[in-house]
Amino acid sequence: MSLLLIGPPGVGKTFFGLQFALDGLTRNQNAIYVAFDDTPSDLADVLSKLNPKAEEFITQKKMHYIDCFTTKPSSVSDVSITFHRVLEGFSKQPTRIILDSLSTLGLVSRVDDLPPWVLHQRARLKQENVIALFTLCTGINPPALTLALQNISDGVLEMKLEETAGEMKRFFRIYSMRGVAHSTKWIPFEIASDGIKYLT
Repeated sequence: MSLLLIGPPGVGKTFFGLQFALDGLTRNQNAIYVAFDDTPSDLADVLSKLNPKAEEFITQKKMHYIDCFTTKPSSVSDVSITFHRVLEGFSKQPTRIILDSLSTLGLVSRVDDLPPWVLHQRARLKQENVIALFTLCTGINPPALTLALQNISDGVLEMKLEETAGEMKRFFRIYSMRGVAHSTKWIPFEIASDGIKYLT
C-alpha cells in the first residue's frame, strides 16, 4: 500500500512520518526512513524522544535511515536502488518505508519523473509486504504534480495550518482511501514531545 501525505511546510509531516515508522516498529515491523530534509542523527534524536526504545530498534537493525540529505542523489533511480537494496535485507518481512519528501526529490531530479516513479514503486512494494508513506510539501511543486500523485496513491492523508483568533492550529484528515469507507472531516491536532495528539 502506498500513502501520500500532503501539507504545507512546518505542519508536521516529518513528525507524522517518524510516528508512522515507530508505530510499525512497535508492531514488530521494520522501518526504512529515506531522509531528504533532515540528517539521520536529527531524526534519531526526535525518534528517541518519542520512544525510549528507539535506540534499541536501530541497534537491532529494525530501523534503517537512508541519508539523502547529505548525499543528494542525482535521480529517482539512485533512490530506488538504495532503498530496495536495504529492503532485500529484510527478506519480505512486514516493513514501512517513509520517503520524506517527494518535493525535495523533485528539486534534485526532474519533476515529470516523479509520478511514473511512484507508480512503479507502488507496484513493486506491494509485492514486498511494504506500506509506503511518501510526503509532499504543497506550494513548492506544480499543482498538477500533486493531483497526479493523489490519483496514483492508495490513500491520501492531508495536513493543514489554519489561523484561528490569531493562533496557528494544525488539522489532519483522510482525503481518500481506496476501498475503505472513511470520514473526510478535519481533525485538529497538536505536536507534543511524545507524539501527535488528536484533539476532539
